[in-house]
Amino acid sequence: MTRLLPALWVVCAWALCSCQQAAPKPLRIAISPWVGYEFLFLAQEKGFLAEAGVGVEIVRTASSGDSRRFYERGLIDGFGATVYELLLAQQYAGEPTAVVYGVDISAGADVILARKPIATVGDLRGKSVMIEQGSVNAVLLHAALQSEGLSLSEMRVVFYNQSEMAHQMRKGMADAAVSFPPFSSDILALPEMQVIYDSSRAPGAIADVFALRGSVISARRNEVRSLVRAIGAAVEYWRQNPTEANAILAKNLGQTPESVAADCMGIRVLGISEQAEFSGPSGFGSKAFHAASGLLQLGGKVAFQDVMDGSLCGELLGGER
Repeated sequence: MTRLLPALWVVCAWALCSCQQAAPKPLRIAISPWVGYEFLFLAQEKGFLAEAGVGVEIVRTASSGDSRRFYERGLIDGFGATVYELLLAQQYAGEPTAVVYGVDISAGADVILARKPIATVGDLRGKSVMIEQGSVNAVLLHAALQSEGLSLSEMRVVFYNQSEMAHQMRKGMADAAVSFPPFSSDILALPEMQVIYDSSRAPGAIADVFALRGSVISARRNEVRSLVRAIGAAVEYWRQNPTEANAILAKNLGQTPESVAADCMGIRVLGISEQAEFSGPSGFGSKAFHAASGLLQLGGKVAFQDVMDGSLCGELLGGER
């Protein structure tokens, strides 16, 4: 009997190690303050991630630029981003990056705000405009300037992070600012500020996504599929229970549920059934890709299909029928 004890300990130790190895590390996904990215938090709060069997560690950052830099440094597996920031990350991360879920399309939420009496984009000629460097602000500003036949050289650009903009505008550091909720609300609270352009006038130019490393998608495909399903469940829950869901979405944004509901009016939130449309060759994802890649002058260096994992969407939709 005593001879069996060492062997028994070895078997137990091996079984314990096997169980420990079977539990994968949670996917580390960064999100910055934006109502669309909070659907990942909603999925966590309502237990949809746990129900789908996927572990996620949400890493909160102060800005989308910070999320992108975390990703480029290899500190996270994925992040919430606009297509513009995704393409920037694709250039510097050192490995392929792909969209796994199209979160929303901006339809008025992204705005250009200016001091009165500036009333139109044309009035920005010779003025100073505040944007966040390396962010989707550039896409909206470019679309606005194109609509009026203006160029960036006809104005002065001032760079600040979104979280600093309201404070800097109070100090008179610029005549206008490109922003989005929740930060735009603080700027618009200044009595002299007004909206002169918004993303509804550039349909499809700005889209938000969840993107992951290609290596993570390949190695942990079942988990990624479960992640997508859980986010989709959160979107559906929000549609069916807007009052409770908006209260949860507001929790980490420093907003009221009412202001979150108002912000959601400025975006088209995408569910599972709309992912195929988003990732298709003529969908909103493609429109945002071409707007961003043109501005970044990628010139065909990156193709739309390189950053959109359409096969994952197809598998998921096929499994839902």
